[in-house]
Amino acid sequence: MSEGYLKRLQDQWNREGLLAGGSPVLVSFSGGPDSVCLVRLLNLIYPNRLLKLVYFDHGLRSKEELERERQWISDFAFRLNLSVRCVKIPVSKYSDRFGVSIEMAGRQLRQKWLLHLARQLGAECVVTGHHRQDYIETVLFRLATGALSRLGHFSSKILLGKEPQISFEKPL
Repeated sequence: MSEGYLKRLQDQWNREGLLAGGSPVLVSFSGGPDSVCLVRLLNLIYPNRLLKLVYFDHGLRSKEELERERQWISDFAFRLNLSVRCVKIPVSKYSDRFGVSIEMAGRQLRQKWLLHLARQLGAECVVTGHHRQDYIETVLFRLATGALSRLGHFSSKILLGKEPQISFEKPL
């Protein structure tokens, strides 16, 4: 990857106020291409910044598939000298209890855990590999929940939680 590209990306992130400050960064890491790309870029652009990865086990995959994925994620983190924490979240139980979709249950549980872990780590921001052009899920969710007034508003950075607020950022 060219240094020119990395510099342009860092400049863009700076202009947008993403990844500001020097605190640790909590990365919600799925092991998918977006997450892998994001972690590699963060590691290249901010080599001295503390990155912590968190992987969520939604309890929806077979034991064998989950074990393969967790092993791959552990190996990836090890190669980059990063730590990864695996968190099991009870998505099906939450979905049944609160009458929400599996996807919504996963999103709400991940968000709660990410806020908790960011505060525990002293991180001011949580980043995800979801890219800003991937709006279909958000649009459908807003349509389904009647949040039509917010259909046109998408941000690469939102603040969540009570003081201190944690920024959730989508730098890709």
